[in-house]
Amino acid sequence: MSTVARQELYAHREVRLLLSWIVNGHEKVEPTWSREAHSYAYPELDKLLGNPVAPRLLEELATEGLLERYTVDDIILCPQCHAADELHDRYLCLFCDGSDLQKGVLIEHYNCGHVDFAPAFSRAGGLVCPKCSRSLKLIGTDYRRVENVFRCGSCKRDSSVPKVVHVCTRCNAQFNYEQASLRPIYGYKFVERFRGEVVANCTAETSLADFLREIGYSVEAPRVLTGASGVEHAFDIVGERDNERIVAAFASDVHGVDEQAVVNYFAKVFDVRPDLSILIAIPALTARAKKLAGLYKIQTFEGGSMTEIMEQLRRAMGPPGGAAAK
Repeated sequence: MSTVARQELYAHREVRLLLSWIVNGHEKVEPTWSREAHSYAYPELDKLLGNPVAPRLLEELATEGLLERYTVDDIILCPQCHAADELHDRYLCLFCDGSDLQKGVLIEHYNCGHVDFAPAFSRAGGLVCPKCSRSLKLIGTDYRRVENVFRCGSCKRDSSVPKVVHVCTRCNAQFNYEQASLRPIYGYKFVERFRGEVVANCTAETSLADFLREIGYSVEAPRVLTGASGVEHAFDIVGERDNERIVAAFASDVHGVDEQAVVNYFAKVFDVRPDLSILIAIPALTARAKKLAGLYKIQTFEGGSMTEIMEQLRRAMGPPGGAAAK
């Protein structure tokens, strides 16, 4: 994947949030089993991103080389309808495929050769052969025990293991391990050689949110605000302090963030009417976009890295406790 292609990928907010989370201590990402959904899921990432798009994004980042896949499990699929969450196992008789199985401990009485499940020998706290009525006292001398035996109620034969098949409740297919399909479940490991690039391009929201908290704002990122029109608008960051509200958005385009991005942002800002609106462009605004932002009184910051942008923000907005630039 080329640098230009990766820059286009970083332009997506969900990608930036996910990669920022990964490089800040979550370099290995694995799904967990959800009992409710009866499938693997990423509840922490769903909360971070606000919707269940984590599997798609992780796969996209792996396809583009930023993450490396590794298998953590295999899910059994029905070979007929490909269902995964509507399967259960069934034990069958090895000899007749009957499903009427009884599992237990067998006892064999050496003297008369009678064999039956242990409950048939129980008498008044001891063991008595139901065939010859003799007491069984010494294991290994009078009798032997065989654990985990399956007896078929249809053909009456015993086996130490059953035949295991999978049954699909969606299409009623019944199949064994040879016929089953498998779907790998992946974990993902961050490819370290991209760390510098990802930090420069994808930690913007976190850096700005932390800075606003430093200077006394309560911050939500992201947050939806309802405008005067009654329409809801999503902002990447909203900060509030002493009845003052700041909204911020991020835009990225390797060819320069154009005026359409500014127009779209201004439409939201005009409806919400914050005290200060910030637009952060990575790596830069086009000349026309910058002029338009000035006309709309949108505070803009540009830079090829978040370090560069944060230096501008600190100069413009002052030290902790200082007033924000207008």
